[in-house]
Amino acid sequence: MSPAGKKTKKPERTFWQKLYKEVNIFIKRTNRQEVLTFMVFVLIATFFWFIQTASEENDGEYTVEFRIDNLPSSTVFTSQVPQQFRVTIKDKNINLINYSYNNQLDTLIVDFNSYADANGNFRLSSAEIQALLINKLFSTTQITSVSPSLIDARFAVTRGKKVPVVLSANISAAANYRCLPAIIVPDSVIVHAPNAILDTITMLTTNYYEAYNRKDTLDLTLPLQLAVGVKSTPAIVKVMVPVARYVEKTITGLPINVSDMPAGQSLTLFPNKADVSCLVDFAHYNDINAEDFFLSVSYKSIKSPTQKTIPVEVISYANPGIVDHVKLHTSEVEYIIEEQD
Repeated sequence: MSPAGKKTKKPERTFWQKLYKEVNIFIKRTNRQEVLTFMVFVLIATFFWFIQTASEENDGEYTVEFRIDNLPSSTVFTSQVPQQFRVTIKDKNINLINYSYNNQLDTLIVDFNSYADANGNFRLSSAEIQALLINKLFSTTQITSVSPSLIDARFAVTRGKKVPVVLSANISAAANYRCLPAIIVPDSVIVHAPNAILDTITMLTTNYYEAYNRKDTLDLTLPLQLAVGVKSTPAIVKVMVPVARYVEKTITGLPINVSDMPAGQSLTLFPNKADVSCLVDFAHYNDINAEDFFLSVSYKSIKSPTQKTIPVEVISYANPGIVDHVKLHTSEVEYIIEEQD
């Protein structure tokens, strides 16, 4: 009984608990020998069904990655070369399942020198492609289609030049955090292309990347954007975008200096000190002090005798990677010009 004198409601059984109970009742009511005999017949039927299904012929479609080895660094393709084939084959189901799980058809690798000629042609006929694929298949397998059915591409041997890499991205930090300048490794690459194209290339950009509200540093591996006929060594770069936590810091009582004062005169300021606030990398909070800022007014900024205030300028000597958004609390001060004896 519960404290209130009521019976506690039993938790409702789940579907699987109910099913288990029903099956258990069925087995108890049925002769165990009959159940065992039934299960044996089910297993035998399942075995023969599997044997029959595995022996049936069927079609299977597979994606085969295409890779060219021993391509000289100074050689670029000036026409598109496929990155993969779509191959349809016919065989017993058991063999098709085997192809799906043993990576036998994952990649087709060819040697550049075996299919390139002195005139700048790289060609694999339909028969050559099928012959290369057949070497990777069981003897009972038939190839019914290959797409593309042939490769007929042009290449050129070119001079190269070094160009910088530029990050193409839109990356923002969360509130109270800042994204610092990206570090790209390598920051420049060797580019090969036909002379008419090479002369127009001044830089390469990475594939576009987006990230928002970041609170930690980004480590990326990005491919470069390459047009047909352009090759880069390397073609992939590593990018690190540091993200640091920033907090506000205020430096009080900084003296305001006077510059460009003519001889025989002096400038008295009201007030003659000001405060500066800024956002500081949390890890360097204690490293920033009054010596990192210089406040000044210029006599030359007085344009007329009736001008009552003079603007204050702030110069920050702090590392811009540590300090951001420097702001003066007092942007203008009053002044009096005095003649000196």
